[in-house]
Amino acid sequence: MKTTLLMCALMLVVAGCGNTASLGNGASRQAGLSAGTGGCHRGGCSGQLCTDTPGAASTCEWNDDFACFQAAACGRQSDGTCGFTPSPALTACLGGGTAPIDAGTIAVDAGPAPCYRGGCSNQLCTDAPNAPSTCEWDDTYACFQAATCARQPSGQCGFTPSPVLTACLSGGGVDAGAAPCYRGGCSNQLCTDDPNAGSTCEWRAEYACYPSATCERQANGQCGFAQTPALTACLLMSRADAGP
Repeated sequence: MKTTLLMCALMLVVAGCGNTASLGNGASRQAGLSAGTGGCHRGGCSGQLCTDTPGAASTCEWNDDFACFQAAACGRQSDGTCGFTPSPALTACLGGGTAPIDAGTIAVDAGPAPCYRGGCSNQLCTDAPNAPSTCEWDDTYACFQAATCARQPSGQCGFTPSPVLTACLSGGGVDAGAAPCYRGGCSNQLCTDDPNAGSTCEWRAEYACYPSATCERQANGQCGFAQTPALTACLLMSRADAGP
């Protein structure tokens, strides 16, 4: 009888040890799963995705919300999946607010939604990227090539009035010293003198910064994107996120 009880007690101890080992292994596995917080990558045609897959593709329609993700942090979230880290600034931007996005030491104003050039001759300035038009030519269209497309005080997109634009539209023509600059490249990432400038079609995260930037002739006489604080911050963030 004593022998039987001793054997039973011994079996219970062994079983208990086995359960403890199982729990220990499970805890170890769980710790291993939560340890990895990196390995997330931006992707999509407009840099609007944050996934485990480098170079994740998407269709190329534009949504104004995509602009909010350019300065948001792409990383592994508390549930273990990749995604953009929630913040008051990101929430405000997605909801149409104007709170600045805290990007470390860089503050990017989510600000008003961008405006886009469009039309067959880039004679339109609208809320919609790639807005179409019929393709007849009007001499006034040349005046808009060097004009600034931006959101106006009325809240609408349009070309910013200036003495040069007014004179050109009144029949004074385009100042030869302010010859137009043109957007080009597969992702509209170029600003050049050539209205038909092409490029290869690989995607880089920084290309998402240019749709709301101003393509115009710079102080050195060359065409280029105006170096504003918003553009500089967007480029820094996109390159830092892309890594070396």
